[in-house]
Amino acid sequence: MEKNYSEWRRVKIVRGCVPEVLPEIDTRQVAFLHLDMKCIYPEAAALRRTLSSGGVVLLDDYAYFGYVERTRAIDEAVAALGVEILVLPTGQGLIVR
Repeated sequence: MEKNYSEWRRVKIVRGCVPEVLPEIDTRQVAFLHLDMKCIYPEAAALRRTLSSGGVVLLDDYAYFGYVERTRAIDEAVAALGVEILVLPTGQGLIVR
């Protein structure tokens, strides 16, 4: 996988399970985060830990039919951070902080 991203010197690939690997990430420098884990707990934990000022988060299946529990969990996570989620026509959610 590292070879695919080798041309970008500031990309850091972190392997492991979320949320256990989150302490390895310098959250002051997260510019873009795409969450598509299909699991409520790690996605909410990742949002709480990595949402930095100026960062963009794309939430896959945020407002997609059948994902009501996931939407609620994400809403609770971002409410504590004082941000709002823009619902896209694709069912994705977009956060710009």
